[in-house]
Amino acid sequence: PYLYTLVTRLKTPGGKTIDEVRTRFGFREIRFDADKGFFLNGKNMKLKGMCLHQDCGSLGTAVPEEYWLRRLKALKDIGCNAIRCSHNPPSAEFLDICDSLGLLVIDEAFDKWKSGYYAPFFDNCAARDIADMVTRDRNHPSVIMWSLGNEVRTNLTLGDYSSSEIVNVCTMVNSAVKALDSTRPTTMGNNAPGGNLAALMAIVDVVGINYNGNNQTYQ
Repeated sequence: PYLYTLVTRLKTPGGKTIDEVRTRFGFREIRFDADKGFFLNGKNMKLKGMCLHQDCGSLGTAVPEEYWLRRLKALKDIGCNAIRCSHNPPSAEFLDICDSLGLLVIDEAFDKWKSGYYAPFFDNCAARDIADMVTRDRNHPSVIMWSLGNEVRTNLTLGDYSSSEIVNVCTMVNSAVKALDSTRPTTMGNNAPGGNLAALMAIVDVVGINYNGNNQTYQ
């Protein structure tokens, strides 16, 4: 949680500052190993966390910053070190707090792709929306992975995770992320019981499984 501030100033030829942007950032090294798991700054460690939705009970989704600070501090006090944003991009203020507390974040773009409430907008908006998320959040040191979606499906192939349609969608979303940030791995949450996930898992960097953890198909 040691942070720095980069100050970018736009000046006239005469030296007058006409605009200024302050960007907070941090230094850290992350990597995933197929045999040993996650490493932070060269140290092997377990990600102990939870899926945290964007709402806060009766407060809805317009959450005061003070509440997130209180909630995230409480989670860290009980041993939590990682948060998966379920299942939408978090607020910038949320990530600022995670930066300051040293929490690790899986930044997630969508809940479903073309089979849920976002389905009518996916074709026209998905590439732009995920690009907006990455460009906004990529300077946050707390973000260690980009999640392309949760329990991703398409309207034509609800039960088939190996169809050409869903593979093409996954490739498009993954490529949109990689074009803007190649430093972090991509993942997604999959919940197909016994489904053929090999085609999707060959696209992303880190396998993500929801439920069905003992299913031999995944092993």
